[in-house]
Amino acid sequence: PVARAKVTLIDRHGRQAGATLSAGDGSYALAVPAQGPYVLAARAAGHPPLAHAATHGGDRPVDLDLSLPGETVPA
Repeated sequence: PVARAKVTLIDRHGRQAGATLSAGDGSYALAVPAQGPYVLAARAAGHPPLAHAATHGGDRPVDLDLSLPGETVPA
């Protein structure tokens, strides 16, 4: 987990559907506006960015852990 990572939810049309910063322990929460496919992207200083495809199919919360690569890159 990475603290203060920017986590962005992108809809099927390539538009930002939500965004947040992760907490000190790396946790985050985002409201998903509707069912469907999304890309969840994360980036933080010193780490390469990461994107993960996900589908939200209902009313229940979805737990999705993202692990930014451990190698660091110049900020």
